[in-house]
Amino acid sequence: MYTRSGDLIFFVNGNKVVEPSPDGEATLLQYLRRKLLLPGTKEGCGHGGCGSCTVMVSKLHRNSSKIIHYTVNACLFPLCAAHGLAITTVEGVGKPNTGLHDIQKRLIESHALQCGFCTPGFVMSAFALLRNNPYPSRDDVERALEGNLCRCTGYRPILQAMEPFTKECCPMGEQCCKNQQQSDSQAPEDVNVGCQPTQVPIFPPELQTSSEYRKSVCFEGPSWSWASPTDLSELLTLKSKYPHAPVIMGNTTAALSIKLGKFNSSKILLYGGNIPALKEVCVVEGGVSFGAAVTLSELSQHLTQLKGEIKEGNKKHFPALEEMVGRYGADQIRNVATLSGSILSGRSNSDIITLFTALDASVCLASVNGERNVGIEGLSLQEMEVIKSVFIPNSDQDKFTQSMFFKQAQRRTFSLAIINCGMHVILSDTRTVEKLRICFGGIADKAVLARKTMDLAVGT
Repeated sequence: MYTRSGDLIFFVNGNKVVEPSPDGEATLLQYLRRKLLLPGTKEGCGHGGCGSCTVMVSKLHRNSSKIIHYTVNACLFPLCAAHGLAITTVEGVGKPNTGLHDIQKRLIESHALQCGFCTPGFVMSAFALLRNNPYPSRDDVERALEGNLCRCTGYRPILQAMEPFTKECCPMGEQCCKNQQQSDSQAPEDVNVGCQPTQVPIFPPELQTSSEYRKSVCFEGPSWSWASPTDLSELLTLKSKYPHAPVIMGNTTAALSIKLGKFNSSKILLYGGNIPALKEVCVVEGGVSFGAAVTLSELSQHLTQLKGEIKEGNKKHFPALEEMVGRYGADQIRNVATLSGSILSGRSNSDIITLFTALDASVCLASVNGERNVGIEGLSLQEMEVIKSVFIPNSDQDKFTQSMFFKQAQRRTFSLAIINCGMHVILSDTRTVEKLRICFGGIADKAVLARKTMDLAVGT
């Protein structure tokens, strides 16, 4: 049941924040700058493309009880979704009057900033990387900084500033102490592990011990309400009561729709990110079922784990999935963007829609009236329905099967493709095409199957 409370509670840089009656449509960035007066987090593009608003989110994983840290774009992250979370901004990493973090010092010493507008975002991306991986590789650093744009300094001095934190920088090579298997508590004092005494506590004990933050909540804001259930049946009941209300997950797509007033008729937002049933991943007969709230980052992790559970011949499409995930935006987007959110966006250039259509994936739709399974192509939900899961079929282990994904975008990791393509082919022998599916995105108002080509290719 719901805890009807006007108080949104979360932590920012170790300090507890209690907000009475938060507005459901507000973003974390707006609150940080206007209410908490923390101007270090900048607003650049406003749609998650430049990374200047990057902050680190820390939370207690519901199943493993581990504390996880990840970056998000505060310009997209809903304020009410911060309930029970710990937020770290650049002010919490280091300040001149309390001491700068080594990341900040290195950027200064390497002349890796000019106007400084983008610098807080780079600091937070690097800081979150070191929290999760104290000894990253150069590739890890480049990957972590992909979501941050700089328009005046140039990326070479920024990457050079991060060089001392990588395991390749030591002249000892593989014998470097950073490569030795040891816990952080056993690490030498001169080895930077991304955490310093001048830093605020990363995760407050209250969020670990109190069960209040794991309950369903509803906030009544001045203009918008926000409901966050923790059970699928609660979400379905709410959806039946408010059929026009959108179900918010990562908000990477819905944020723009909210700004444009597309959901003004409902004035309530339903949040599905705290429902365990929508995070489940199961190996079922004929394929794998992924929960609707599984993020792109989680999908990547699950694909790695599933490689050991699925027969070799049934996972021939995994490389294409991994290629798609690796090209789907930067960490800040992949950490919150979900499978269902991308599918429901209906964008013609959605990487997920294009590849999943080629793989003949389907979705399970749920409502208070029951469930039904439908294909992704031409997907249409009834008013009370939500996506419960996405089913990706196995590849045929007895036949030659090949799946591929191609994408052209403004930059290598950008969620919006100029054009993309997913392909899936099955050969009955080494030369004859038994089945072919080719889907193009970005060339029409929706993803398009090349049906004539598919039909002509069969039997050749």
